[in-house]
Amino acid sequence: MRKVIKFICILCLIIFNLIGCSNSEGKDSQSVAEKFAKELYTVDAKEIDNFNEISNFKTNDIKIFIEEIESMHKKIKPLMTENSYKTLLNSRTKFALIQLCAKENYLMQVTDFSLSKTTNDTDVNNEGYMFEVKLKFISMKDKTEKEDVGKGYIGLTKKSGKWKISGYKINVLPNLLTETD
Repeated sequence: MRKVIKFICILCLIIFNLIGCSNSEGKDSQSVAEKFAKELYTVDAKEIDNFNEISNFKTNDIKIFIEEIESMHKKIKPLMTENSYKTLLNSRTKFALIQLCAKENYLMQVTDFSLSKTTNDTDVNNEGYMFEVKLKFISMKDKTEKEDVGKGYIGLTKKSGKWKISGYKINVLPNLLTETD
């Protein structure tokens, strides 16, 4: 009888472990998606200072300019596949968000983040999520704060056992960054 109880306990532990592993798969992809979105939508004073330096470069050497832009992406790059990173560089999405914040004299912080799964693929190596980030804009002039949202899509693929961003699309830019004077 004791052997049967031990066997049942061990079997239950194995089943719980397997269930836990399958749930953590989705959480791993969600964690990467969240890190990506938070990094994309966070603009701090250092990034604005770096942008202003780049804007004042008096050089025709495009390599220096590209190196500076790539340095702005050092935290995002490890989260992305090589192709999606090239797309990010070519579209200059992060660069554009920093540029808009610098122009409007705002810092941008993510205060909340939510995901909703969009794909029900049977392929366990791909996932897609619609996302919404709640943002706080802090004026560098008078420290006033405003809130806004950004929305979009994040696609992930599993490469060598790690989730990577394989694509993204911003569907809604925060109003504060799209308003014109």
